[in-house]
Amino acid sequence: VLPRAIPAEDLREILAVITSVRDRALILLLLHTGMRIGELLQVKMTDIILPERKILLFIGEKNLHGRVVYYNQEAEEALKKWLGVRDRDSKYLFYGNKGRELSYVGAWMIMKKAIQQAGLEQKGYSLHSLRHTFATNMLNAGLRLEVLQKLLGHLISISPFDMRRSQMVHGKRHISKQWQSSRKERIMNMTESILNYRQYLKRKNYSELTVKNYLHRLKLFFSWLPVTVESASATEVKHYIDYLLEKRMAPRSINCHLSAVRGFYDYLTDEEGIPLDNPVARGQMLREPHPLPRYLHDNELQLFLGRVSSTRDLAIFMVMLRCGLRVHEVVNLTIDVIDYRRSRILVKAGKGARDRIVYISNDAAVALAKYLRMRPRTGEKQIFLAEKGRCRGKPISVRAVQKRVEHYAQESGVAVTCHRFRHNADIRIMPTCHVKYGALFALRQLNAA
Repeated sequence: VLPRAIPAEDLREILAVITSVRDRALILLLLHTGMRIGELLQVKMTDIILPERKILLFIGEKNLHGRVVYYNQEAEEALKKWLGVRDRDSKYLFYGNKGRELSYVGAWMIMKKAIQQAGLEQKGYSLHSLRHTFATNMLNAGLRLEVLQKLLGHLISISPFDMRRSQMVHGKRHISKQWQSSRKERIMNMTESILNYRQYLKRKNYSELTVKNYLHRLKLFFSWLPVTVESASATEVKHYIDYLLEKRMAPRSINCHLSAVRGFYDYLTDEEGIPLDNPVARGQMLREPHPLPRYLHDNELQLFLGRVSSTRDLAIFMVMLRCGLRVHEVVNLTIDVIDYRRSRILVKAGKGARDRIVYISNDAAVALAKYLRMRPRTGEKQIFLAEKGRCRGKPISVRAVQKRVEHYAQESGVAVTCHRFRHNADIRIMPTCHVKYGALFALRQLNAA
């Protein structure tokens, strides 16, 4: 199926209503480079080479492959206007509050506002539609498919680490010394090692989500790292910890990032035989607090649930609240796992690929049954389906559930997260666990935490 491009007439209407210099530069760069929005938001000033109209993407968003993208004269004019007015203290090309990188939501609001002002909201266009438009225009112009795939980052045989490091700051170009050929080979092999590491994690039977999280954390580390991968030391790791702390990341989250980096360096040494010292020492892990679960009080629950207007949303929340399910476990529930006669649900392939049985309360069973009676007839096995948009009738996503929780939390004024529902189940179950076994131990076994 060919990607859905934005017709030329619609594109002209969208661009005509964009008056902000920053917004126009962002949209035109997406349109004329084919970059993913996540890639553009990570672009730094040192990645832009103005005289050659190109941007270096050192690590791609999806497959960790680096590549070079080029932009045309229209995008160049918009970019130069933005460079003339932007805050030079920010290292990112497009930035949000306090000079940090612009968020995806912020970028999407730019596109959404333009689409609405152009009267095209019914067309279902998105930021990714600009990438589709770029691809379609290139194919129509006669570009070979395999070349287009490299430009889009689907297939790539070269790495920008292989090139000379070029820097462009407000039109002043600085080119570092030519690296030695052996040096370049090592860096190219390092990029290949990242892809091999992904396959290694799959062979270890890690879940798809775990592999994705590991690679995402590696991407963040390598994007931040001021030296080459093989030159990283404990000093850089200490600075990286400081960087994550400045972003107000929790100690447990920071330890997850450090664990991913340490695992990759262990892989390089043990599996690929590369003699590297692991920069992440075990003593560098942060001490983690172990507080009691933060749960919602009854009055907060009533206030929150009183705002829930959707039968589907109420069923999702009640199942998480009463059964202690994680959000990804809820969205993966299928119709055949519900046993109403025994009032229980079989949770398949939960955290750690473990199966377990949870028991469902009467109020959660009633909410679930009510939704199942009005659920559209479809061939999808998952219980909970999307109700709006292009994904209508398809299984609902984890992010969609999280956004529904955020929506009702804002309406009710109650601080709620998906995982806090699970904490409420913990608090409800814990007093029933026999003291001699240890309440927390029994709870952990029950929830497969």
